[in-house]
Amino acid sequence: MKQNGKITFAGFIFLLLLAYGGFVGVKFIGAKYMQSQIKNEVFDKIGFLRGLGFTPEMGEQAIVEILLKHKSVIFDKEQGVVELTIDSRKSRIKYNFEYKINVDLILFKKIKSIKESREIRSYD
Repeated sequence: MKQNGKITFAGFIFLLLLAYGGFVGVKFIGAKYMQSQIKNEVFDKIGFLRGLGFTPEMGEQAIVEILLKHKSVIFDKEQGVVELTIDSRKSRIKYNFEYKINVDLILFKKIKSIKESREIRSYD
C-alpha cells in the first residue's frame, strides 16, 4: 500500500484473501463447536434417560432427534449409523453414531465426517 492512502490492486487482493481466510477460520471453529455440542447433548440425554425402563430403542431415538435438530448436520436415519447396546452384566451403556457436518465456505462446501463412540454407566 502507498503512503497517500490509495490501495494497489495487489494490496486489495491481499486484503480479500485475508478476509476470506478469517471467514473460513470462523466457519471451521463453528463446526468444531457444533461437533462438541452434539457430543455433549447426546451424553446428557442418555445420562438423563438411563434407568430401569431404558431400552436401546429409546436411546437410539434420542440420538436421532438430537442429530435432526441441527441444521448443518447431514444424517440419514435409514442407514443404521446409530447403535446403542446395554450390557447388563457390566452395567454399561455403549453407543456409537456417525454423522456429517456441512460447512459452507461460499466458494466451496466442505463435508466433515464424524464418528462418536462412548460408554457410560447404567442404572439398572
